[in-house]
Amino acid sequence: MPIAELNNQGLYFEDSGDSAPAILLVMSTRGTLDEEDLRVGYRQVRDLWGTPGATENIVQNLAGGILGDTRFYSPWLERWRQTPKDHFVAAMNNLIERDDIKNRLSDIRCPAIVFHGTDDAGIPHSEGEYLHETLPGSRRFVSVPGAAHAANLTHAEAVNPPLVEFPRALA
Repeated sequence: MPIAELNNQGLYFEDSGDSAPAILLVMSTRGTLDEEDLRVGYRQVRDLWGTPGATENIVQNLAGGILGDTRFYSPWLERWRQTPKDHFVAAMNNLIERDDIKNRLSDIRCPAIVFHGTDDAGIPHSEGEYLHETLPGSRRFVSVPGAAHAANLTHAEAVNPPLVEFPRALA
């Protein structure tokens, strides 16, 4: 039975072999958007976390970019406000230090499914389409109407059925 891991690059299914039997990409990027000026901004946000006044601004900006519509903010705002600095730093370091895999996409041959919100302000919808078209094993592109960056958090009714069906179809 595969083991799944969810991170900022997607949901990764792994078995005891050397290669993954499947990969799910949710709110992912092919790497072209992570230029050094963006990394500098990530570092500034990371370093400001926990500073009185700054944390609230960061939380509000994150909510807008990740969740989109304000009706999805609860319960996330309070959870994010309570995030310990070391947890936030680790998450931001993940964004800052992630590998650019765009030149290796054609090497990823396992079955894949790509999810992308149509209202994602951080990563253009075309990036999700690019992943789907470039990954040789991509079986489906799920465009989530009205979803921002975290379609899995805000539009579960559109994400969960194909998310659950994909690994079942591989069994």
